[in-house]
Amino acid sequence: MKRFGIPAERVLAAAVRSVDGIATDELIQVPSDEGKRTALRMVLKRKLDASFGNSIHDVAMLELAGQAFAINPNPDLASIAQERRWTIYQPELPR
Repeated sequence: MKRFGIPAERVLAAAVRSVDGIATDELIQVPSDEGKRTALRMVLKRKLDASFGNSIHDVAMLELAGQAFAINPNPDLASIAQERRWTIYQPELPR
């Protein structure tokens, strides 16, 4: 994200250890499920306006948001999103 002017401490993402600038197969951080909600709560100073997810592993994060969007969701998330009346978006595939 450095290339886009976003400092590392502002990025919440999976991370791997790197050696001499080369990514290894050693995972350092993998925010998933409840870990996404925990990571967001650690850095947010105010309520999360919107959140976007595509799988059941995003539910905890989507619950934090004022507006939750299920983008091309897997069947588990689609069912939850429908029950909770979250916006479901199925983009058209390019032809």
